[in-house]
Amino acid sequence: MYILRHVEAALHVVRRTRATTTPERSKTIEKLARWEKQLTYVQGAIHKIESKLRDALQKKLDTALDAEMLVTALFQPSTKNLFMEMEAHFCRSERPPIDCEALSGLSMLPDLARAMALVGDAALSLAILHHLWKEQRLEVGRLTVGRANLVSNEHLAHICDDWKLYENRIHFDPPTDSKSEIDHIKGTLVEAVYGAIYISHGLPEVQRLAARLIE
Repeated sequence: MYILRHVEAALHVVRRTRATTTPERSKTIEKLARWEKQLTYVQGAIHKIESKLRDALQKKLDTALDAEMLVTALFQPSTKNLFMEMEAHFCRSERPPIDCEALSGLSMLPDLARAMALVGDAALSLAILHHLWKEQRLEVGRLTVGRANLVSNEHLAHICDDWKLYENRIHFDPPTDSKSEIDHIKGTLVEAVYGAIYISHGLPEVQRLAARLIE
């Protein structure tokens, strides 16, 4: 798996660099220790997504999920700085000890996740409109309200809880008690997974799954 392979390679470089850094460079050692801790967490989170979450979701949804895209969908913006910091540290030398192109790719994962969420939002909205129109032939106003209710963050948050996406997201966010903020994150996670499904299987599969939201 591309993502996991490059995370593990980066972790290896950080550990090797930390082991060979002299004690007087305490700030560098502290920074390397933080990166090692964060990369170890990311590595474990990816393993958990691959070994548990993906299988559970595939059974629940009765659809195949691309492992790479599912992992990408769960990368949060707060992970971006880790890889950008590492890139700035390691990639300034003429012969960097790390794959700088891979680091750049890892730093872009949250942006890809947002793009997938945008695609998923559009596909899900269209799929829901398809079902509402097919079953009820509602007027424009009621179609708009019906669609808005079904794709609201509050409604998608319940799906996120059922799919266990929130607790499996890859992030370094501080804790928050804001329900609206949490619901927004949950809604975006669900949209990103729908984006992955659309990219892999097309609109008909999104329509099939969207029918469950209306039942």
